[in-house]
Amino acid sequence: MLDHSCSLIPGFDPWFFQIRSFPDLFKQGDSIRHRGFESKFGLASISEDSCSKPRPHYPDSFRPDVDRFCAGGRHYWLYWSSRASLKDRVMNQPANNHSSRWKAVSFGLLLWLIGLVVWDGADRRASDATKPILHSASTDSLWSNPPTLKLASFNIHGGKGADGVRDLARTAELLKDRDFVGLYEVRATADGNQAASLAKLCGVEWLFAPTERQWWSDHFGNSLIYRVPVRSVIRIPLTNTRGKAYRNAILSTVKIDGTDVQILAVHIDREKDRQHQLQSIVDLFLGLQSPCVLMGDLNTTIDDPILVRLRERSDVSSPLHEWLPNGPPSQSIDWIFTRGLKTISAALVVNLASDHPCLKAEFELIKDSMPAVESP
Repeated sequence: MLDHSCSLIPGFDPWFFQIRSFPDLFKQGDSIRHRGFESKFGLASISEDSCSKPRPHYPDSFRPDVDRFCAGGRHYWLYWSSRASLKDRVMNQPANNHSSRWKAVSFGLLLWLIGLVVWDGADRRASDATKPILHSASTDSLWSNPPTLKLASFNIHGGKGADGVRDLARTAELLKDRDFVGLYEVRATADGNQAASLAKLCGVEWLFAPTERQWWSDHFGNSLIYRVPVRSVIRIPLTNTRGKAYRNAILSTVKIDGTDVQILAVHIDREKDRQHQLQSIVDLFLGLQSPCVLMGDLNTTIDDPILVRLRERSDVSSPLHEWLPNGPPSQSIDWIFTRGLKTISAALVVNLASDHPCLKAEFELIKDSMPAVESP
């Protein structure tokens, strides 16, 4: 190994060269150590010259990168190709540890920030119950003071059916003949919400009472679609101890045959918050002035002690038990209960539009048991 490190052109980094062609001073294949580093790649061209002579012309196929070293009183000019130079620079130049360290730190910080943003957006939070409830602006489709009230209660599962297909048109087909519908598991969409889409398909009005926020916007909740005027609406957040699966109830008032009817539409939690949410909703229902309706996805079967006590009351009716020949299925968790109303018809409609049945019922007033209600 011959060490030659004199007469270097300033500004060039240390390279490594493997001799392929050289004067008689060195044998073919000898290595030259340049500034303490050994060659890995071949030289493109080597020529011997004196210090006083101009540098020889380099071939057009090579970069004009040049360096020289001294040996035996002679100077040797080295020319290398672009490829050889590039490989030397990439593989053999000493690493800049400081720059690499900062790049790694910056990349780590970027990943951390991205993760923080994703975590914050994906986190499910309760919607602000003090904000105004979103609703349609038009009232053109409303039918004032009908003699009977055709209701439906439907957990639409975000419009996704048991077959995995999301198709709101199928959902709308089940609801077009209804005057008032409570909807649960309604999702926001890019251009609004699913309640607005269903209302448009059914030719009725809508309101959306979100329960959860995700990705910095309200995205999930309960809704009403209706063709009878809704005289008042109250959104009631339900107690939540899980930090997710937020729920609410919508208490609204409509008028049929000249009388106000209060309707409580609700979606109850299915886990540890279920019992106290259900009890609070039943207590509210029993505290309402008759006539009134409690309907929704209660996420509990009829043998739940709270529902057993509710059905034992003489002033409470269960339309599904009255009208279905064999009663509702034992695993049913969607219910309608009434006070002060007579059931004209009721049905539990199994369908492909959701993983829940659609409950339908039609009611009229029991006038003899009705307290008088003055019209404003």
